[in-house]
Amino acid sequence: MDAGGDGIDINGSVVMAGGYLIVHGPIYNMNGAVDYDGSFTISGGLLVAAGSAGMAQAPGGNSSQNQFC
Repeated sequence: MDAGGDGIDINGSVVMAGGYLIVHGPIYNMNGAVDYDGSFTISGGLLVAAGSAGMAQAPGGNSSQNQFC
């Protein structure tokens, strides 16, 4: 996905258990590659999100999947 605004924008919580999600962008400070309002738990799959650090979010610490942020 090549994002002009938020790459993924979830108005709630996120659970990722598998699959692949690759986000490229955004370039503007008021947007983020990953934007969610609740919690984000990842237990499988691959998430690569790169873009502006003005509003950076990552999966929560309660995730069972290893992460590098």
